[in-house]
Amino acid sequence: MRLNKFLQPLLALSLLIAVVAAFLAVTAVPLAATYRNNVTAIAEARDLYARLARLAAANAPYLEQIAEIQGQFDQQALYITGGTDALAAADLQDRVKAAVQGEQGTLRSVQVLPAQDEDAFRRIGIRAQLLVTTAALGRILYQLETSEPMLFVDNLDIQNRPVRVANGETAPDAVLVVSLDIIGYLQPGDI
Repeated sequence: MRLNKFLQPLLALSLLIAVVAAFLAVTAVPLAATYRNNVTAIAEARDLYARLARLAAANAPYLEQIAEIQGQFDQQALYITGGTDALAAADLQDRVKAAVQGEQGTLRSVQVLPAQDEDAFRRIGIRAQLLVTTAALGRILYQLETSEPMLFVDNLDIQNRPVRVANGETAPDAVLVVSLDIIGYLQPGDI
């Protein structure tokens, strides 16, 4: 069957249009969608960059304050002094003895605990047994934990020893037998 001369060019033109449409559907449409997605992502990234730049500019005074405070802070004051474990333990014993005697307590015994490595630090500890009143114990613990160097109280054991007065009654402020570990750290450079 032969098509007339008028239909042949129309058929060829429609086939050409179909091929071009298929080519565009396969390549151009996905490329255009990818382009739109990239344009949107770039706009969002620029917006995010602008917001982060504003936040960084707003944080600059705070970062300066932090650097100033860190410059004023003496980190050496946080650590026990002493080049060896024995000297550091002796320094720790002296501090505990001074705190207990300053509150009219009695230091019954002191035992040096084995030194241990904890990350970059060297842990130095002593175990002490004290005889103190309740009020004195509170002041001693406060002094140990808030003074420099930083000391930590661990394994606290308190036993009450009632004191009898002449008429057989218990004294208002009983003597406590306190056993505790006091821990401090050597500065990382001293290890």
